[in-house]
Order: sequence, then C-alpha cells, then structure tokens
Amino acid sequence: MERRKRSSQLARVATVAAALALSAVLAEIALRLPPSGIAVEPNLYRMADDGLLLLRPDWSGRHVTPLWDVTLATNGRGFRDLEREPRADEAVVLGLGDSQAFGWGVEREQTFFSLLEADLDGVRLLKAAVPGTGTSDQVRMLARFGPGDQPRAVLTALFVGNDFVDVARGGSAQYEVVDGFLTHRGKGAGGVRRLAIESRLLQALRAAQFRLGLAPERKRLWDAWMREYAQVHLADPPEQTRLALAETLEALDQIVELSRGMGAAPVLAAIPRSVQIDPDEAAEMARALGWRPDELDLDQPQGRLAAWAQERGVTFVDLLEPFRAAHRAGGPPLYYSPDAHLTAAGHAVAAHALLPALAQAVDAGPPAR
Repeated sequence: MERRKRSSQLARVATVAAALALSAVLAEIALRLPPSGIAVEPNLYRMADDGLLLLRPDWSGRHVTPLWDVTLATNGRGFRDLEREPRADEAVVLGLGDSQAFGWGVEREQTFFSLLEADLDGVRLLKAAVPGTGTSDQVRMLARFGPGDQPRAVLTALFVGNDFVDVARGGSAQYEVVDGFLTHRGKGAGGVRRLAIESRLLQALRAAQFRLGLAPERKRLWDAWMREYAQVHLADPPEQTRLALAETLEALDQIVELSRGMGAAPVLAAIPRSVQIDPDEAAEMARALGWRPDELDLDQPQGRLAAWAQERGVTFVDLLEPFRAAHRAGGPPLYYSPDAHLTAAGHAVAAHALLPALAQAVDAGPPAR
C-alpha cells in the first residue's frame, strides 16, 4: 500500500515536472518567434572577415539591466542610427567610439551623437560607434566607412576609462563572437552560462527580476582588473600603461592621417571617467587600491591628449571641466553607478560642450596637410 502511494506521488511529481518542462519549451519557442525581444545580454555583434568587431545590421531589442531599460536598434549598416542617407546639401560627420558614444544605457535620441546632429543645421552625423572597440579599431572603421561616406569631419570619442587598455589588449582581437554574443577570446561561456545568455525565456525572467527591483545591489569593485584601467591616473604609471598611452596616440595619428587624406577635419573628444569628476569616488579608489593621494594625477590622460592634439593641429574637446562643473552644480547623476556609462544627463553635458567645436570644424574643413 505504502509503495503504491509513493508511486502515485512520484507519478504526480513527474507529471507536474513534465508539464513545467513543456511550458518552458513552449514559452521559449513563443519568445523566439519575434525577430527580437528582451535582451539582458544583447546578441547584436558580428565579427568581420578581417577581425573587426561590428554590429549586426537591422537588429533590435529591449536592453534591460538593473540600471536601465532601453531600446537598442541598428540600421542596415549596423549603426545605431536612423535608416536615412545624407541629403545632397548636408555635410557628413562620421562619429566613432565605443559603448559611451554608442549610448549604452540611454535611448538613441539621448546620445550625444544624436543631440549634436539635432543641433547642427545641415549636418548628417553617422553614428558608427561600437561597444567593446578601442581607438585602434576606430582606425579600421574609418578606413572601412570613410571613403564611401566622404565626411566633412571625423569625430572620435575616446573614453579615458578604458580605451588605452583596450588598445594595448589588441582591440577587437581580444574578443570572439558566438551567435551574436560577445565573449573574451579563449574564455567562452560554459554550458550553464551559455544557456543563461541564449535562452529567451531566462533572459525574460532576468529582465523581470531587474524591472521589479529584485536584483542584488551592485557594488563598485576595485580589483586587479579595475587597477589595470585606473593606473592611467597615476602620476608615475607603470611601463605597461605608458605603452598603452603611446599605442593609443599612434592610433590617433592614423585617424588624423586618414581623415585629412579624405578631406575631413579630425575632432577628438575625451570623455572623462567618474573618478575624475567625483572627489569622493577618487578617494575611494585610492584607498581601495592602496595609493596615496600624492601618487595620483587624475588629469594626466587629458593632459597627454591635449599636448598631442596641439602638436598635430587637431581640434580637441576636453569634457573634464564641463563635467566637473555639472557635478558641482548638482542635478541628475552624469554616470550610472557602479557602472561607468553616461546617463542621459551626461550625454547632454557632452553634446553641449562639443557643439561649438564640431560646428566650427564642419564649417572650416580640414587644415592643409
């Protein structure tokens, strides 16, 4: 009798488990019917034949994290941009950059690329920023897209928070793309992780967790990985950081040469990191990494870039002081925390500071070579 009862219970459990499994399979199928959907980790990447990291054309989805919930979409060229060719009477600006310029965490129309285009009369700004890329990759993007687009100006947005290290690591070469998902080369996702990022159902459940505010609070980590990025703010940085700075300046030299060779004015914008804006965060970083305040030179990256730009005759827009002024004035945060990406308010400050210099560059065209 007892055995029959136990068998009956097991049968009911098996029936319920089978029903749940079937429901999960049906839900997964249903969520895969639309061409796009909720994307906690968006599969919007592709690797070109020459190893350049690009975005999949005509991709769209809703990017949901504990910090934001925004629409991502690319046009037929793989740009986060409208599907609109420049008019004959419009000057073209080609915008290059990483996830900061792409607008990770904000809507397309809130990015500083879009805000600049809206405020510049007779200008079409092509938004070719790709998350995960570095300045050396942007050299190749300019070579790929520039000749066909014939830009009047090339705007390169450099984020001092990670671009130097990205160049030193080889740019796109440090990644591989599997089914549209970006992973570090040689560190592909394991079976469980792969299931978590590729299952539409699991992504939808994670997104619901984020939207309901049930995700654990994220904290800023000052680990060895972050130390490598932060060393650029040392007054006496290690040799590997010096080499990263030098390699980045070499990549910028190539962007200048390519730009001027196609009749475009090069413009460089330096996006600061939050530790340069917030003294409390800078003190936290120094304590966590065991650095004395007198060992820091927070403004060193911008100083190196300014000296390079002056020597090359390149228009340089340092966003450090506009961001510091906005931070002192209060108002909405300029960065997501602990994430390093700009908020909509940060993009607005960047666009306002960039507008005069970019307008002048478009009107003047490139200087004589």
